[in-house]
Amino acid sequence: MIYMGRLFFRKDTGNLLYWYEMEGDIVVSTIEQDLNSIKPLANYTPESVLVVELEQTDYATREKARNAKGIKYNLATGQVVFNLDPGTQEDIEKRISLEERVSALEQITADIAEMLLEKGVI
Repeated sequence: MIYMGRLFFRKDTGNLLYWYEMEGDIVVSTIEQDLNSIKPLANYTPESVLVVELEQTDYATREKARNAKGIKYNLATGQVVFNLDPGTQEDIEKRISLEERVSALEQITADIAEMLLEKGVI
C-alpha cells in the first residue's frame, strides 16, 4: 500500500495553499504534476512553493493536519504550525497511541507468519 501526503505553502508568506493525503493503489505524482493538476495550485511554480511531505508513519503530523483549524509554515523556524482547538492535542495523542499499537501488532503478526513460513509450518 502506497501513502502520499503533501502540504503546499507559499514560499514568501508561509500560508497554506493546499494539502492532501492519498493511500492505496496510487501513482505517486511529482510536485510539477500536482501544480498542473490541482486547481488551487495552478498559478504557482515549483520555485514559489514550499512542499512538506507527510510520512505514513508520522501519525501526529497527519492527525494534526486533519484536525487543524489552520496550518501555516513558520518561515523563521522552518516548522509547520497547526492551529488546534483546545483538547484536540490530547485526543490526537490517544488516537496515535492506538494506531501505533495496531501497527506494532500488524508487524508482529507479519514477523510470526514469515517465521512460520521459513520453518515450513504454514
